Amino acid sequence: VEVDGPDVTFRVTVSAGTYIRALARDAGRRLGTGAHLTALRREAIGPLRVEDAVAMEDVQPGMVLRPLVEVMGHLPSAAVDDEELRDIEHGRAIRAAAGLAGTTVLRHGNDLVAVAEADEGWLRPKVVLVGR
Repeated sequence: VEVDGPDVTFRVTVSAGTYIRALARDAGRRLGTGAHLTALRREAIGPLRVEDAVAMEDVQPGMVLRPLVEVMGHLPSAAVDDEELRDIEHGRAIRAAAGLAGTTVLRHGNDLVAVAEADEGWLRPKVVLVGR
């Protein structure tokens, strides 16, 4: 925390759904004064960190900035075999392992092949990243 007259600079680590503007407002109320943000900078979200950012002028065609499996690492994932992969390529649902629910990453080996919705024992592809 850094205080410079009426200005306070702070860093906070929060979970999803936290409203930083509301945090500042509530802090101002607790202190018996008003408070608002003059700046807000997100330094990380999931596995992504601002210090790993690449400047736009450094991006080259075909350059892999980060493997998709790594970027989607905050989501549940399921490995699929060759037969399931063929179904996924055609947008067909496959059986889900017990306990999977919600948005799920589907992997074949080290490759992210689809993002599916797990529901009632099925994985229904929503975004398919492979195809013939």
